[in-house]
Amino acid sequence: MIKHVTIINPIARSRADKIEALRKQLIGMGRGDIAISAIYLDTGPVSIESNIDEVLCGPDLIRKACQAEKSGADAIVIDCLGDPGLDAIR
Repeated sequence: MIKHVTIINPIARSRADKIEALRKQLIGMGRGDIAISAIYLDTGPVSIESNIDEVLCGPDLIRKACQAEKSGADAIVIDCLGDPGLDAIR
């Protein structure tokens, strides 16, 4: 069974090249059983540099996580070292 992982980038800027590189890496590792999709914020900061940026990305990040869950994601990854919104999303 294919597992679906949704990666949410908590900034309002697309990085499709990054997602494609991850797909290729997983396939190279023999993980063709994992489907990856990416969601980017419609509103929010263009980078996470401060606590203010974390707060600003929160509302749309939470909305996108709820959408991913409703769409059948088996796992959600927040693509940011600081994990903004993680506690609220859990």
